[in-house]
Amino acid sequence: METVSERADRQQSPAWRQPTGWAQILLTVAVVVGALDGVNVLRDGYFHVLRPSPTGVTELYIADGIQAVARGDPLYPEVGKPPFVIRVYNPLSYLPGGLLARGFADDFDDVLIVGRIVPYLSTFALLALVVFYVQRRFAMPLVAAFAPVLLLVLHSSTLTDFFRNRPEMPGLLLTFAGWFAYDLKLRRWPVLAALCFTAAFAFKQSFVAAPTAIFLLLAQQRAVRPLLIFSGTLGAGFAAVMALAHFTLGSGYLDHTVRLLASNPVDPWAASVSFYPLLVRHHWGLVFPGAVLAFSWLLLRRDEMPLLVYLAVCLAWTSYSHGKIGADLNYHGELSILMVLVLVVATGRMLQLRSRWSPVPVAAVVAFLVWGIASEGVGWNRVCLNRILPTPHCEPGPSAAGELRLAAEALRERGDDVLVLHPELALRAERVVGLDTTMLTLLFRQGLLDEELLLQPVREQRYQTIVLPRPLVGYLQRVAAVAIDSGYRLTRRDQRWLELSR
Repeated sequence: METVSERADRQQSPAWRQPTGWAQILLTVAVVVGALDGVNVLRDGYFHVLRPSPTGVTELYIADGIQAVARGDPLYPEVGKPPFVIRVYNPLSYLPGGLLARGFADDFDDVLIVGRIVPYLSTFALLALVVFYVQRRFAMPLVAAFAPVLLLVLHSSTLTDFFRNRPEMPGLLLTFAGWFAYDLKLRRWPVLAALCFTAAFAFKQSFVAAPTAIFLLLAQQRAVRPLLIFSGTLGAGFAAVMALAHFTLGSGYLDHTVRLLASNPVDPWAASVSFYPLLVRHHWGLVFPGAVLAFSWLLLRRDEMPLLVYLAVCLAWTSYSHGKIGADLNYHGELSILMVLVLVVATGRMLQLRSRWSPVPVAAVVAFLVWGIASEGVGWNRVCLNRILPTPHCEPGPSAAGELRLAAEALRERGDDVLVLHPELALRAERVVGLDTTMLTLLFRQGLLDEELLLQPVREQRYQTIVLPRPLVGYLQRVAAVAIDSGYRLTRRDQRWLELSR
């Protein structure tokens, strides 16, 4: 135990000799170096927002829903007959972009760009919200600045798809808005948090870890009144989202977002064995050592138990849900942000308590930043279209929007005489018959959709031309085989698509 004289000597010694002094120096280095990298990240993201071609095939599936809203078509039509289009996400994944597209989109390029506005702006809102939360907790501007810098440098796993037309970023923003309302005990937080979680659910169904953690914490504390208000508001909100979607956006809502989605096999163990080593090796290097130390320190002191419970619930839920076929890094965004918060909150608490451990978590971060710059140069952590294995200095390939635009126009003029199963060409030509190759292959194999409704017209040669994407995967291989057996011959082959003609 520190004596009075030792404490006096420490307080009179130069700041750099004190643990907290070293921590502040390291924090300054991390914030400055990380901020330089963060500017690159936001700039690259802005470039991709304005890119008139999809940053990934999943963007196309959401763009299809946006187009439906823009046209005034049912967002969730009945399933079971062509066009085989499954819109697995909740309504807010499509509605904001669709409503904006009605006034600002003249073609498919505009649809892609308009759909990215909400995710991109959500990034800035989340960064500001995190600064507010940390500053409100600790009143330490340097620690408050540390949090958004970590999120930006870790963008490939924390700010998942922030420049893409996807629901993760607004969902993460609303999820952490609800958590912060609870953790800071803002006025009428049970209602405020529940409404935030309801809005996050209205973007994507998987954002349930935070409300589950709050429910468990309130139940453990036997806080009956807040628990009833929170649970009641949340339950009513979820029910309202589902009822409104079912009665106003198409009678197939429950089929799209519940029944068919639930048919997707889940293998949590295989996914965890694959994902977690990859994340530690390629994504979490910046925070993983410091976060483990921070978590252990908080757990031993029993400080910040709500945050640790939330992390545990999120880890369990992520380990299950990322086992779904087709899952990607977007399932780990919430967990990655929580790791950042654990590291930042522990640093703030250590500085408050003048702990001798305070420099250690930050030192791990600085070591990672310095190593990245020393080995790869300034700007090493660029935004990359490859989400699984991000590459330093990753640059996007050439856009094929112009070529695809011309090809789609020619296909559109041919009317119903052509079957287009290339996703982007089908959307540009407004000739969608089947989207989401992985999901449709699964549903055809399970017998939940009748593949013969798609194959029979091919057998009967009702189409002059069939356009398929390359490479051929899933049910598309079956379509190609049936077409060739039925007398179609290959008339075009390039890097992006095939054409078969009778």
